[in-house]
Amino acid sequence: MVSALIAANEVLPNKGYLQLAEEFFFKIEKKYIEGKIHHSYSNDIVFIEDYAFLINALNDLSDKTMNFKYKDLARKLTHQAISKFFIEDKKIFQKNPKNNEDIFFKPIDIGDNTIPNGNAIMLINLVRLGMMEEAKRLSESLNGYLNIYKNHMMTAIRAIDFFNNINSGKNCNEQGCKIDE
Repeated sequence: MVSALIAANEVLPNKGYLQLAEEFFFKIEKKYIEGKIHHSYSNDIVFIEDYAFLINALNDLSDKTMNFKYKDLARKLTHQAISKFFIEDKKIFQKNPKNNEDIFFKPIDIGDNTIPNGNAIMLINLVRLGMMEEAKRLSESLNGYLNIYKNHMMTAIRAIDFFNNINSGKNCNEQGCKIDE
């Protein structure tokens, strides 16, 4: 919702959508960040997607408001996500926390389902935060899955392309690259 309001502000800049986005974020911050990040229906369950989309919203807020508080919090939450979900030997984020061996969830999920995949969103987040070493490791891992699961990885394909363009020095954002004339 926060990112959608920021996008609406781009189209209709004088309608107060950016202020509303910040107001919604303050509610999210109070409920989910000041205690501990958790999935909507349980205080004890959290997924990489919960972190990924929250970090994405913080990046959007930072880009539009130029308030360093958002970028700083995005970096802090990214380090938490790496610590909680990143599997070093596979160079990919696990869906649920590493210390949770829940048999009902596939530990590693790289495909898009009803929402874009958390690994793809985290790759975009890492690039936007300038964490290019971490982004490179994740990009290489996701690239390896493309041979098998490419039909279910549209967000990952876009994220890998974003990483490769930024890494090669192009002036890009999530929507594409600027063409030098």
